[in-house]
Amino acid sequence: MRAVSLVFLMILSTSLYACETPIRMLYGPYVTLLMVQKLLTPMHNRVEKASGCEVEYTLASSFEDLANKLVELEHDFALVPASYSAITLEMGYERFVSISEENRYIYIVAHAQSNIHSLNDLTGKELLSISPLSESGASFEQLLREKQLRSRVKVVNGNNYEQNIFKVLSGQSDSAIAISIYWDQLDDYMKSKKLKVVSKLKSRPAEFVKRFGRDHIAQPVRNVLLTETALTWELPDHELQYNQELKEAISAYINSGMN
Repeated sequence: MRAVSLVFLMILSTSLYACETPIRMLYGPYVTLLMVQKLLTPMHNRVEKASGCEVEYTLASSFEDLANKLVELEHDFALVPASYSAITLEMGYERFVSISEENRYIYIVAHAQSNIHSLNDLTGKELLSISPLSESGASFEQLLREKQLRSRVKVVNGNNYEQNIFKVLSGQSDSAIAISIYWDQLDDYMKSKKLKVVSKLKSRPAEFVKRFGRDHIAQPVRNVLLTETALTWELPDHELQYNQELKEAISAYINSGMN
């Protein structure tokens, strides 16, 4: 009986995951713990069920950290902004699925009671960004330069979108950049009574990229993503649109670490 029980336990333990190597996912600093709880954990659970593989994930602490981890090639899939997707194609990754472009924006937000109503009102004010290597930060940096406002706005990089929004709400900063994937998680009261949108730009779609190899897990993962309801994914049939200036900045950062 003891031998039978041990055999049963061994079968049970090995049947939890059909493959020995877990699926490794990489996310950047645009993913918060709230998003992990609400969006990613349910998706990971479905991927585990469909593939028979355990899912492990890593949250990069910054865009610099994201670039470094992409170079290390230790993750099977990475959710990255468009300009990073363009970089990964030169590293041995391939485009896997893209987030739908519909209603995806980058925002500059301020406290609802502030006197900031337009980009011009940011003159002499502080704007919180994540990094000059972020898609959102680079996009608004370019817009401010085009409108000859860049020298008049104090852009401060650091933290993450969640922390930056908190600093605006608590009066520690004048304004902050936010992205749809985070902005959409805020409740309506917060977005209508506590914060206001000063400016917004159409966002280039983020993409899941897949590292070369382990092709047998690709289809189960893709099937799960394409049937997601929290976020709408589609096959990357369109031409990749990215920020060339940002791509060059990312490349320069990566190359500087290799020299």
